[in-house]
Amino acid sequence: MQNLSSSNLNKILPIVELTRGRGKNIGSKTEPNFIYPYEKKLEKVAQIFKSHSIALDVTSDINLSSREIDELFEPHDGYSK
Repeated sequence: MQNLSSSNLNKILPIVELTRGRGKNIGSKTEPNFIYPYEKKLEKVAQIFKSHSIALDVTSDINLSSREIDELFEPHDGYSK
């Protein structure tokens, strides 16, 4: 996608799926505590598509989701993220 010209990007509506990706252990080896940050992924998407519209498909598949992604579905705070 990042190699497409701006004129070609104007002709399509890319669908970007947001899944948990790789976990980051913020705990220890004996007591792991994994988080799955997605902010860097979204920053990369923003760099690639700049001002072009995209459709963001936020996964609800339990095998591909994480606590951080599930929070996006929360109407009291998730919608504002």
